[in-house]
Amino acid sequence: MSSIGWITYYFPPIAGGGINRNLEIPLHLKRMGWDVSIYTPHPGRYVRIKDVDTNGLNVVRFPTIDPFHLGKISGTGGMGRRDRLTFPDNKVLILPFLFNALKKHDIYVVSAPPFSLFMAGLILKKMGYRWVAEFRDPYVDGTLGNYLLPFLNNMAKSYERSVVKNADSVITLSPGLTEVFQKRYRQSNIYTITNGYSEEDFKDIKKIKGKEFILTYMGSFNRTHSPDIVIEALEILKRKGITNFKFQVVGNILPEYMRRFKEFPFFRYRGYLDRKEAIETIVNSDALLLLLTTEESPYTIPGKTFEYIRTGKPIILISEEGELKRLLNGGCIHAGYSPEKISEMIMDVMNGEKTHTIPPWRFEWGSLAADYSEILWSLL
Repeated sequence: MSSIGWITYYFPPIAGGGINRNLEIPLHLKRMGWDVSIYTPHPGRYVRIKDVDTNGLNVVRFPTIDPFHLGKISGTGGMGRRDRLTFPDNKVLILPFLFNALKKHDIYVVSAPPFSLFMAGLILKKMGYRWVAEFRDPYVDGTLGNYLLPFLNNMAKSYERSVVKNADSVITLSPGLTEVFQKRYRQSNIYTITNGYSEEDFKDIKKIKGKEFILTYMGSFNRTHSPDIVIEALEILKRKGITNFKFQVVGNILPEYMRRFKEFPFFRYRGYLDRKEAIETIVNSDALLLLLTTEESPYTIPGKTFEYIRTGKPIILISEEGELKRLLNGGCIHAGYSPEKISEMIMDVMNGEKTHTIPPWRFEWGSLAADYSEILWSLL
C-alpha cells in the first residue's frame, strides 16, 4: 500500500469549503487503497465546530505559533485581516513544528494557502521525495500574493516559479489558472481538480415548501468579502415594495454589516449552521446568491459553488467576467456588479425565469479523488 503525507494548515474542526477539501479528497483516496496521513496544526482557539468524524484517517496534529492560533489579531484569531508585509505569510513558523512531526511517505501533497507551506515541499524535494503542490487559491494572480512592497511582489513571482518548477505535479482548482500556469511555465504536469460536493450531505434532506420566495447566501460577509453591492440591490427591492420575499444569510456577518442588513424587513439571519443544516437550508431555498468581490482573483471558484450546483436551484451570480461564470456556463443568471441589474435578476427569478441545469456528478468528491489518484500513481 503506497502512502501519502497530506500537509495542510486548515483542517476540521475548523470549517469552510476549501477546508472540507482537505478531508474529502484524502478520505476518498483512503477508500481507494492509499495509506493517507494528514499533517496539520492543532486547531487553536478559532474553532467553528466541536468535533469531526475523520472516518479512520490518520490525523497528526502538532503545536505551532502564529497569529491564527494565538488569536492576537483583533480577537479574531487572525481571520478577516491579511498580513501583506510578511513573506510568504505569517504562518511561516509552522515549518519546524511540521518537520518535527513528519514521517516518511512515498509521496507528499502540500495544500496551500498558506503559501509558506510550499517551503516544506521545496525542502522535501531536496531530500529526494516526490511532492505535489496544490494551489487552492491563486498566489501571484490573486490577493494573497499581492504585497505592500514591490520587492516582496518580485520575491512572490520568484517563489511561485520555484514551487511550480520543483513540484513533481501541480494541481490548481480552476481551469483558467491551470492555463495561466501552463503558458507561464511551459510545463505539462499542471492539472485542474476543482472543489466538489459530497452526495452523503444531500441524503435524507427534509424538503419544505414555504409561501415566501427565499433567496439564500451561504458564506461570510467581512472586511475581505464585503456585501456592499448586495445591500445596494436590496435597498432597490425595498423601495419597490417587494413582497413574499426573504433574503437569508447562512454564515457570519461583521457587526457593521449586520446593522445595515437589519434595516430590511425581509432579511433573515440564520447564523452559523452545521453542515447538514446548511445543506438543508440551500436545498429548501428558491434561489441562491453567489458573490465574487472585485478584490478576488478572476480564477477563484468558491467551494460552495459545487453544493449550489448540486441543489439544482437557480444561481444568481455577482461577479466580473471570469472563471466562475465560465464554469457555470449558462447555469446561472449573471448580474455583473450593477445593483439595478442584481435587483432585476432577483425579480426575474421570482417571476419564474429558469437557468440551465449543470450535471453535478463530475463534481462529486469520489469522482474528483479518482482523478487525483491517477495523478499520484503516475508519479510513483
